[in-house]
Amino acid sequence: MPRRLVYALIAALVSTGAVVAASQPPEAVREAVRAEIETAMGPVEAGEPAHPAPSAAMFKRIDINQDGVADWRVDFEKAPNPSYFCGTGGCRQRVYVSLPDGRYDLAFDGTVRQFKLRRSKGRPVLDVDFHGSTCGGFGVDPCPRSYGWDVTAGRFLERPAPGGQTFLVGGPSRPVVLPEASLPAPVRAVVAAKAKACAAVGGAYPYVDAYVTDVADLNDDGVRDWVVGGGYDACAFTDAAPDNAPVFSTEVFVSGPSGFASVFNEEATVWGLDLAGGSAAFVTLQGAEDCGLNGKDCQRKRWRWDGAALVSKAPELP
Repeated sequence: MPRRLVYALIAALVSTGAVVAASQPPEAVREAVRAEIETAMGPVEAGEPAHPAPSAAMFKRIDINQDGVADWRVDFEKAPNPSYFCGTGGCRQRVYVSLPDGRYDLAFDGTVRQFKLRRSKGRPVLDVDFHGSTCGGFGVDPCPRSYGWDVTAGRFLERPAPGGQTFLVGGPSRPVVLPEASLPAPVRAVVAAKAKACAAVGGAYPYVDAYVTDVADLNDDGVRDWVVGGGYDACAFTDAAPDNAPVFSTEVFVSGPSGFASVFNEEATVWGLDLAGGSAAFVTLQGAEDCGLNGKDCQRKRWRWDGAALVSKAPELP
């Protein structure tokens, strides 16, 4: 089953969930996890036993939005078939958060080496460590990210990493794939154009794996902005990439009175987000052959909003 259809099925299943006793996860969450297990293991051939059901050990009651209703962590390391969900980047983890109408929303879905929920000033914080490639490095390299629960947004939003690092190489790493239909129209158009370009040369650009990230407000208007692309943004090919594979750019969109507008567009740019000082700054990395490997040996160029555009300062030496 195509991944996009799987995500649609999961969304449909979760949307039908009702609040139940906190001693066990709601049926909609269990069904979403069951669907994921069946998809990972593939179709059952005639005469073979049915795929195993999710084990009770996979589900842990947690409290994220403090609404008096249990939220749920799903640990795929404890699945009956963990090898389908674990690898060098750790194991898959999910967080489902209860909604006022009784449904459950998927608030985190990622493969991580560390998963830790804690409280900071009374608010829930999620600390994770992704595969090093997520931060433009190697598998063994650390890639820590932290997310705080935002009550107004009803979702996890980026914050300084567990060790207090304010510079996030490669951006905040989205905690969950937002529905493609929810993207601002200009952002959605760029994703569609990349998918079309990939299809023209026999490749694919699946949205669930696309470099599309909403980021903390870059122009101080109170609205989150968007970055599309990155240093490793490319088409996916079953075989080797053809010589005419398209080269994509990194593009930044900021909100304004007339909607979202493109304010930055450069080819294959490795970038990061700096959360220092309580505000966000878009940063590009340049200057070394391996630039982007966790920001080592890279010049950093900060881009600030001058009221009309993103403008850069002189690069900061590594």
